Amino acid sequence: MALNFPDSPSNGDTFSGFVYNSSRGVWNSTAGESGAVTSYANLAAFPSSGNTVGDYAFATNTKALYVWDGAEWDRVSTGNNETPRLTTTPASTLELNSDGSTSQLVMAASDPEGFPITYSSDTNPASPNQITGLTNSGGTFTFTPSTNEAHAGNFTARLKASDGISTTSHAVAVSLAFSPANAFKTLYIAHTSGTVRSVTGGADEANATNLDTVITSTASDGDLILLNPASGSSIGHFKTTHSVGTDIYGASPWANKQIAIVGAGLQPNNIFLWDDHDGTAGRRDHPIMMNSYGGDGTTVPSGASQALTYRQFMFNLTYHRHQTSSTNNENAVTRENKGGGTMLNCIIDFNGGAFSWRYDNSAGTTYR
Repeated sequence: MALNFPDSPSNGDTFSGFVYNSSRGVWNSTAGESGAVTSYANLAAFPSSGNTVGDYAFATNTKALYVWDGAEWDRVSTGNNETPRLTTTPASTLELNSDGSTSQLVMAASDPEGFPITYSSDTNPASPNQITGLTNSGGTFTFTPSTNEAHAGNFTARLKASDGISTTSHAVAVSLAFSPANAFKTLYIAHTSGTVRSVTGGADEANATNLDTVITSTASDGDLILLNPASGSSIGHFKTTHSVGTDIYGASPWANKQIAIVGAGLQPNNIFLWDDHDGTAGRRDHPIMMNSYGGDGTTVPSGASQALTYRQFMFNLTYHRHQTSSTNNENAVTRENKGGGTMLNCIIDFNGGAFSWRYDNSAGTTYR
């Protein structure tokens, strides 16, 4: 803590163990008869007990004078005080995690005169419901978000560094938003009693997370595959290849299962599903929505096995198909009388190629 002497003092005024001498224009110490000041190597070497209010000590490493206020040593400020300078400036925006996990921002500052820095914060409005807590430990500020979707919104946090007299602050625009996937997931699982299978995406197409195994081997009818953004990002990339599924009548992103594939981003263009089939021409040789009736995986499903249990869904993502073939059985969206399903709140990107709404086994162009 620093001492900030009063402006325009009069002769004989006292302040924290000093008396003002107007003839000399200085504050003189009243500590001890001799007025002697003990020198120490640094502040850590100062005595913490046996002191009297108004005692002085000198730190040789910083060439600074300190006064004992009864509880601690305060550094005496002389001349004009300079404000703390930020040596680590935190981001000016922060998107809180909607899953309740905390976020941190780090601020570091130094004082030109060498005074210790303390950190604090405040917010506008004073008690934003977007967070349940904002704590600080030595300049590391931790934000704990609300998980209540009704609390979506924005507020401003002000992070502050003080030398005991002057304060430097930094404003951060903080936001909390929730993916529409949350509501969809709740409704879908309530109906199917399935399992949510969470998968983390890659940072770009080249590093897209392969979904072949989780779709073909892990997921069961009624399950929901939740596609989360890459770590530390709002974007996630995923892919399926020609290895998806074992059913010759169900080579589609759903692998002939009644499952939901859901993007957990805030918008459809946050989650990308690349149906590239390894980029090999002709691999994408079945409609997107091939079979949704079940079956034994080797023959066309019989009537008895075609009982529709759960529909196929894609929700809140961007579907991108590499295949640009003009052949109907390679570019169809659905297969009439067998393919069914819903792509809701999705962007469907056919890569500039031709497409047809329905599969025509004779490879005609009627349905284009």
